[in-house]
Amino acid sequence: DGPLSAVAARDVMSAIVRRSVKAVGCKEGAITLIDSDSKPGPHGHTLVRASAGTSDHTAFHVKEALLGWMLLRKHAVVVNRPREDGRFPGVSWDARVRSILCAPLLVRGELIGVLTVYNPHDPEGFTEDDQRILSIMASQSAQVVENARLYEEERAYELVRRELELAREIQAGLLPGSRPDLP
Repeated sequence: DGPLSAVAARDVMSAIVRRSVKAVGCKEGAITLIDSDSKPGPHGHTLVRASAGTSDHTAFHVKEALLGWMLLRKHAVVVNRPREDGRFPGVSWDARVRSILCAPLLVRGELIGVLTVYNPHDPEGFTEDDQRILSIMASQSAQVVENARLYEEERAYELVRRELELAREIQAGLLPGSRPDLP
C-alpha cells in the first residue's frame, strides 16, 4: 500500500479542482478524464465538479468541441466570450457560462484529461496569468491523477482476483476428496 491507499481518486481530483478554483478566483471547475477506450462520440466524462459558491447549478459538462480542441492542440485555452468566439462555431453555450479556461492533463505527452474552470469573479474574464497558473497546476496534477486512477484500477483487479480465488475454493470443496471406488 502506497501513499494513495488511504485516498480515493475522486478525493484527489476534488482537491485539485478546489485549489484550482481558488487559485484563479472563479466559481466552479471540473476535471474531465478522457476515456481511452471510447469510440467516436463523447470522449470523456466529468468525474469531479467543485463549486466555490453556494448557487445550485445543474451538472457542468465540458463541451465536445473543447475536448476536441484539447486533443488536437494540448495546450491551455481561454474563452472569455464563448458565444462570440470564432474558434468554436456552432457550439451552443450554456447561458450561465461567461468565461471558461481549460488546461490539459498530460502524462508522457498523452492527454488523459482536462482541468476546466469557469466564470471568474472578475467580469472581464480570465487573464494570461490565470492561464499560466492553471497550466502549471494541470501539469503538476496530471501524474497524481493518473496514479490515483491506476491505484483504483489495481484495487478493482485485486478484488476480482480474490473473488475468483474464493470461487475456485468453493468449487474445489464441492468435489469429492478421492475418486469413488466403483465395482
